[in-house]
Amino acid sequence: MKKFRIITAALALLLVLPMTACDAFLDRLYEPGYARLPENYLVFEVYDMEIAPDRDVMAFDYNGRSYVQYSDNTRSGSMKVRECLGCLSLSEEWSSVPGVQEDMRVLSLSDNESDDYLLVKFVPTLMAPPTEVFRALDTRGKQIETPKIILPPDPEDETETALYDFWNSQSGEVSKESIE
Repeated sequence: MKKFRIITAALALLLVLPMTACDAFLDRLYEPGYARLPENYLVFEVYDMEIAPDRDVMAFDYNGRSYVQYSDNTRSGSMKVRECLGCLSLSEEWSSVPGVQEDMRVLSLSDNESDDYLLVKFVPTLMAPPTEVFRALDTRGKQIETPKIILPPDPEDETETALYDFWNSQSGEVSKESIE
């Protein structure tokens, strides 16, 4: 009877350890260290901001500043993340859009101490959308230092023309709309 208990315990260990190791591996694969939410993470409420007639983009507030979509152009290479600030809270309207997930992390970059730019990066999956770059609205129309990993909106790309025009014009009035 004692041998039976030892064999059962050994088999249980042999089954549990690989599953635990596999779970830890999958955790690392799908949510690397830079994307892990801290214990007291922030949840950023997303709203629409009109940047041109009939052109709204996502925006959110952090540390007394409004951040508006800048581009989704980033160079490949290593991202030097200072910290993961939290995640975005999407309305039902946005969360029902195919490809939009709840796993969007807001990251502060080491290369950008002033937090003029924040990145929104999806926890990696096979079909994860590209990293989105958000820029502080109070920097609009100003020349600021941009980390090497961030590319500006492309004026030749018709999906980014409105973003290019918005960020390169002098600051003017923009309307903030809730997307509840």
